[in-house]
Amino acid sequence: KTFKSLLAIVAISAVSVVLPVQCANHWTPALKKSLSEAQEQCATYLRLDSATVARYIREGYPCEDQVRKLVRCTLLNLNVWDDETGVKTHAIVNFFEPIKSDTCYQSRTDNCLRENVDPLPIVQVEQRAYQAFQCYYRYYGNVAEEPQYIPNSLETRREFFRDAVTIANIPRPIVEQFSIGKLIDEEHFKNVLYVHCIRAGYYDPKYGFNLKHVATEFNVTDILSEKVEQCQRQVREQCYEEPQRMWQTFKQCHDHQEAGYQIAQLAAKEYLEETKPLSEDVRGTGYVAGFKSSPFPKLNFCYNGQC
Repeated sequence: KTFKSLLAIVAISAVSVVLPVQCANHWTPALKKSLSEAQEQCATYLRLDSATVARYIREGYPCEDQVRKLVRCTLLNLNVWDDETGVKTHAIVNFFEPIKSDTCYQSRTDNCLRENVDPLPIVQVEQRAYQAFQCYYRYYGNVAEEPQYIPNSLETRREFFRDAVTIANIPRPIVEQFSIGKLIDEEHFKNVLYVHCIRAGYYDPKYGFNLKHVATEFNVTDILSEKVEQCQRQVREQCYEEPQRMWQTFKQCHDHQEAGYQIAQLAAKEYLEETKPLSEDVRGTGYVAGFKSSPFPKLNFCYNGQC
């Protein structure tokens, strides 16, 4: 499984307009939280005071009803837990730091999950989340103090796509091209991918792809390799203009995955089914040749320096 599996999501969460490189810094940064920050938020939701939470931590999160609620809320807050599929191993590991000399942390944690989580009925969501957390808390590593990247939910990525298409007034024929599988060959696609990757926190024009963010988002941990990093450095030395630099990095350093196209097609079809095309006389282009606007009247006061 490779990095290009993010094609599976791009068509449901991208904007097909190109922003100047200097505008990239104005995007909202990728969401990051530490485990303690997520826990503090959940304590507020559950009306737990700081003294109570401090006791939970001091006692190693005892198996109590409110503790289980707090733990599950925290894992959901970090998007590292799903009530149906369980713990998202590729994401939760970012919040724990093994000691370098410990070579058995992974096997210990896996054994703990098999023995204490797998046998539990799926409906026992709080107990399953609590036991999964305890496996990582006791056997994987110390809690990381630094905020970590929070992967976007599928719902959020779909919302990105719906809002972006509406706000940017993307031509419907482009979305129709996506729906029939014409992605890489569609001339707008590199622009779509460029803006999407910046907005979602996968790419920074200054530094390139953040491989850890991508691996966490799409569960493609095999991209965390020196080979991929070296390829990216070589491309950045050869290409200087965006979005071509991002596009060439994407094409040269990461293998294509056909399944991604199929999911992208379904997402585009879903969008087309949910929306209705505007008639040509309503949509317009945003510009009418020969049109001259009326002059704004002079006022005795001015707003925003426009006097």
